[in-house]
Amino acid sequence: MQWKSWQTSSHFTYWSTNTVIGLRSALQRSQAPTPLHKPVANAANRLVKCHVTPLHDLMHRYGIQPCNIKTINAVRFDTRWKLKIITEVTPDTDKAIEAIQRDNPDVKVFTDGSGMDGKIGAAAVLYRNGRLKTKLRYQLGLQKHHTVYEGEGIGAILGTKLISNEWNIQLAYIYIDNQA
Repeated sequence: MQWKSWQTSSHFTYWSTNTVIGLRSALQRSQAPTPLHKPVANAANRLVKCHVTPLHDLMHRYGIQPCNIKTINAVRFDTRWKLKIITEVTPDTDKAIEAIQRDNPDVKVFTDGSGMDGKIGAAAVLYRNGRLKTKLRYQLGLQKHHTVYEGEGIGAILGTKLISNEWNIQLAYIYIDNQA
């Protein structure tokens, strides 16, 4: 009897001094395909008052609910895989205009982020076959809380969102006028 009480108290001391190890261990044991998934889920559902096991302690100490954990599969590429994105930086405005006129993709997206009247915003427009099809705008907030860099980044995200909403695209170009 004396041994069990010492064992329990040393267990709690060990995990309180090694928080990172305890949290990592709890997360690893709570993932679905492991053999411990069912006992871990049971331990997370209720905390017992007597005979607390390490699983009960881990799950309740860190507030882990295995049913709320999403497993994200790793993305793997073949060693011969090549990136299909080409980046081109033009030296001046005239060369950029020539490049835009010369390019003939299915979709052209223009993005920008900027500051005006003390606010930061971003926009993206999508042209298909030379005609304006859709546009998105987003206001980040006041200039004292956000930067033009953030606006440029959000503009690029808006541009990719516009492309993802389109069908039958073989080739898309995103033009970013980034002076920040």
